[in-house]
Amino acid sequence: MELWDEKKRALRALDYFKFLDNDQIVTACRIGTIKQYEPLETIYYEDKGTITNVQFVLSGECLLLQCLNMTVTLKNGKKIFHLIDEPEEGISFMNTMKTPTNTSQLTSKCSLNKNVGDIFDSYNSDIVEQKTNKSLKPVLKKYESHFIDVGKLTFGAIIGLGENMKLRVIMARTRVQCLVLPRSFLLENNQNPGNIWQRRLFYLDCTIPSRESIFSHFLKCREWKQFKYNIIQKDLSSFVSDKSRYDDIPIICRIVEVNEDDSNIQLTK
Repeated sequence: MELWDEKKRALRALDYFKFLDNDQIVTACRIGTIKQYEPLETIYYEDKGTITNVQFVLSGECLLLQCLNMTVTLKNGKKIFHLIDEPEEGISFMNTMKTPTNTSQLTSKCSLNKNVGDIFDSYNSDIVEQKTNKSLKPVLKKYESHFIDVGKLTFGAIIGLGENMKLRVIMARTRVQCLVLPRSFLLENNQNPGNIWQRRLFYLDCTIPSRESIFSHFLKCREWKQFKYNIIQKDLSSFVSDKSRYDDIPIICRIVEVNEDDSNIQLTK
């Protein structure tokens, strides 16, 4: 009875289910569950169609990670990044996948054919491909996978409604509780008046940025960090070369104390 009441409270707390009548609430409580995830545990990574369970976040905070597979080449000492097209089969994320705490700076280098579960196990390893030209020196090309923290999901967020999850994974940042309902149940006519779930799915796909826009933002952040570093180094070098002398300080600013016991202050001439 406690678990049943907890499911009812979860349904009433979410505005999505205000239109449900008593019979629908009873059915939802019968087929639905409340699931808890520990920090850094995978919540959702793959869409399996109508058999997928839709999860509604009740408490805690989740993070959405986007995997960007790219090639890196060196040109005049500068890294050039190119985004690799999505493979048709995609990358299957493993349920047991773990990630370091600072996910926004996580950079793993791997081959495109590797499973992402193996990527996390060996994200410090470099795989270098050498391509030789008849008239040129060997060209070094690296394949890197960067995992970008796209955003966070909190109370009321919907997970698994059918949104685009190509090379994406949703993980728990803190302890998370979710109300889990079958997608097939939500898409029935009685629970889908006015195609509300299709409209919410359209909103999710419009809100979550695409791989291309995330990659563009990644390049802009790198350029900004390099620009900031160059400006700081330039200012530091000019500061070191142009040292101020005692004579550069105006006389009115040269204030010294007469002695430690006397609080009177005099100007030096």
